[in-house]
Amino acid sequence: MIIGKEEFKKKIKSKCFGLTNSTEDKKRIVFLDYDNISFEAVLKDLNIINKDYGVYLTDWFLFKSSSSSYHAINFAKVEADIYLNILESSCCDEDYKTIGIARDKSIKVLRFTPKISAFDNKKVLKESPKLMKFINSVVFYNPYCDYDVLSVSSAHFDFYNFLYGFEDFLSVKMEKDLIDFTNYGDKLSRIVVKSYYSYKG
Repeated sequence: MIIGKEEFKKKIKSKCFGLTNSTEDKKRIVFLDYDNISFEAVLKDLNIINKDYGVYLTDWFLFKSSSSSYHAINFAKVEADIYLNILESSCCDEDYKTIGIARDKSIKVLRFTPKISAFDNKKVLKESPKLMKFINSVVFYNPYCDYDVLSVSSAHFDFYNFLYGFEDFLSVKMEKDLIDFTNYGDKLSRIVVKSYYSYKG
């Protein structure tokens, strides 16, 4: 649903900070935002995505953002049109599919902070997303993964690793030596953090 600016101001309920999925070399990492869905349905959706787009993708990281809501992140860098195809084919939130930054629907934001009331800075409406599951692309879901052609945004990976401590969480070791963790064009100083308001609580 798209609403006007003045109407949005009247409806805003929360504010938070999020990270964009864009890199300086115009690539995108895969952000998916699922609302009002079961965890099993999210896993099924990612399985379908891997069958259709697995050649572009590597491991998935799943976060629980609130009750029945999840974030899925794949740190592989893909072209914007590929990301939009993945997004459109997914069963993630319809609002998330249509809203972008600077009128570019391929640039998305996922929050990493709590959602705070827009009217009371001390009132937390939703906690920060919690790291829930790591899906190794080779071991579990994605036999189509081609590590010879993948590039992964080390800027985004390092940012999330700093927040969540991936190495302590992972039960399956990431094959870091097989992936090009590129810093070219997406150095840590180049990732973009956005503050934004939401009319959802």
